[in-house]
Amino acid sequence: MAAVLVFSALFAAAFIPLDHRLSAPRNWQRSTNIDLEGVRHQMLHGTPRRRVAFIALFVAFIVVMLWVPLRVSLQLTPIVVATTAWLGWETCSVLWSVNTRLSLRRLPQWIITALAGFFAGAALGVTGAMMAVALICAAYLVVGIGNELLNGTRDPEIGYRFAGTLHPNQQALNCALLAFSTCWLGATESIPSAIAIGGMITGMGGLGLTRSRLAFYASVTAALISIAMTPSGSNRAWPVGLAVGIVLTEVAVRSLLRQVRVEDGLGGGLEGTLTGIVLFGRPSYATSLNGRTMLWKLALADVGPDWILGQGFGAFWDVRRLDMIRQKTGMKVWACHSTPVEIFVRSGVIGTVLFLVTMVAAFMAALGLHGISSALLGSLLIFIFLEGLLESFFALPSYTSLLLFLLLGALAVS
Repeated sequence: MAAVLVFSALFAAAFIPLDHRLSAPRNWQRSTNIDLEGVRHQMLHGTPRRRVAFIALFVAFIVVMLWVPLRVSLQLTPIVVATTAWLGWETCSVLWSVNTRLSLRRLPQWIITALAGFFAGAALGVTGAMMAVALICAAYLVVGIGNELLNGTRDPEIGYRFAGTLHPNQQALNCALLAFSTCWLGATESIPSAIAIGGMITGMGGLGLTRSRLAFYASVTAALISIAMTPSGSNRAWPVGLAVGIVLTEVAVRSLLRQVRVEDGLGGGLEGTLTGIVLFGRPSYATSLNGRTMLWKLALADVGPDWILGQGFGAFWDVRRLDMIRQKTGMKVWACHSTPVEIFVRSGVIGTVLFLVTMVAAFMAALGLHGISSALLGSLLIFIFLEGLLESFFALPSYTSLLLFLLLGALAVS
């Protein structure tokens, strides 16, 4: 338990300067007013916040590497082989990068994040890793609630969305991870049921308040799959409670916030009402996934002849491409908003296949666990994959990608 607390504290502290902002409740609503010149400067020169974050993460990495040899001996399990091949390929992509300098500057952050998470997970085991996920997500949620009380605002156009210290979509992912991890811990009797239920309710409540459509539908889908995956003879109360709780929480939040506004040509009547419910009452370009399909089309086309090998880690997103996408779509973005697409543009189809093989190996390892443990952990990986289809969080150096590698490392020794 001491190792879980130490690693959780180290990782949570390391990523606060990188991912979190006290101004998040106000600034996420003004995402269209992003200072593009500031983003260009960050791309060329980095920022002090990122340097501090990865110095702290490097310290955590050193602690992990000093601890792991005393606790675990890794063998050539499918997850170890797949993860090594994937990360090795991304490292080698520097050799054919279209911007070697940019790749060399960005790659160490990714490798440190991946190795720190993977080896910490291997040292902690599945139970320890799930406890670490729950502790980190709970800490960020508590800090986010405090920040909302001090700095929270309500946009008159789109209503309230819980952000905390993150963008609402990333906060939704954080809350869902808390709900799934505490559900697993409760179902496996790793923590008292009362604490597990409290964590689930808190996570589901935060998820509902973010009004994130992707996180909601991904988590409901994963929870329903966990019910179907639960072996006969095992208690289905935990996965059923998770699925029902997520749906009921969303209904309650919508009722309390009265989010019934329907725009974007959705019309009125029953059809408009149902559409408004599906879209959480948010004005939205739903047919283009809020512009993602346009972004993916441009990104995939711009890879061109590099589709097999990719353009090199971190080399795709340079200042020129930032300006090009801004001119063609009006979007101010510096990520593909999809984990597979993000990996594809930098590591090509080979890197993307290796990532998918890694996820499949992790899922198969989760199924090798016993009883309800396998169903809930497998459904958590499904949730991560579904969330990653429309977000790049798991393909970039961040605490969410670290948590993914934490789970991969734990399953590698399971």
